[in-house]
Amino acid sequence: MLKAKLFLITENYDLPHFAMVSGYLKDELGSQGFGMRGPVKNPHDLSGELFLNVILTPGGNGERDWNCVRRKAPAT
Repeated sequence: MLKAKLFLITENYDLPHFAMVSGYLKDELGSQGFGMRGPVKNPHDLSGELFLNVILTPGGNGERDWNCVRRKAPAT
């Protein structure tokens, strides 16, 4: 079983944001943390689809960040 430690960032965010303390995403992929946001073209639009954004770059400037999208199962 893989274990990871997260730290909830309690700044003034509308959605939860977490810093990576340890675990696969930090140790193997170099992730600094993750949070939720709107679409890539308008990340501040929280009225529709939300994305889990994994921060991978040291500066957090989005060069290699991932927007994780929930895939729907076939025939749903």
